[in-house]
Amino acid sequence: QQAVQNDRANNPPAVGEGVPTDTKPRPKWLMVDTFAGASAFARALEQKGVGLLGVCENDATCTKLLKWAHKGVLHCGDFYGNEWQQWPKENVRIITGGPSCTCYSPAGKMLGGKDARSTQGEDMADMTTHFQPDIVIIENVTQLLDHQDVMDRAVERFWAAGYQIRMRPVVH
Repeated sequence: QQAVQNDRANNPPAVGEGVPTDTKPRPKWLMVDTFAGASAFARALEQKGVGLLGVCENDATCTKLLKWAHKGVLHCGDFYGNEWQQWPKENVRIITGGPSCTCYSPAGKMLGGKDARSTQGEDMADMTTHFQPDIVIIENVTQLLDHQDVMDRAVERFWAAGYQIRMRPVVH
């Protein structure tokens, strides 16, 4: 078994390969991770017993990693293709996401609300309305807080969906 594990670590399967071998019962709490990147949220919450229903990520490298690391979960390449609307809703208690930070970060163009991706945070409200989770967690760079127009639109959409907003900036 050790040899098989090492071989998998050195030679991950191609995208789409692999059959779920996990026969554990499904957790009572499920999550959806959108704009997932390398899916740090999912990895952290899985360690706490939360199951991963699906991930949305359109970056090809991240998608390959996600399909290898999260076999047996649903994958949606394009959030805006709305494939996730076909996913089962029951027991989805958490939605997480890391909308694009390049709209606000010094590593990007810092266009703020002028960047088409600046609506990703507020667009997550559509997914929230669909799944009706108990908790939504969104992370981004601290520079997002400098773009009040973007923040206001996102807060308004979540309020309209019936959610209270609690922002807790964490700076490391």
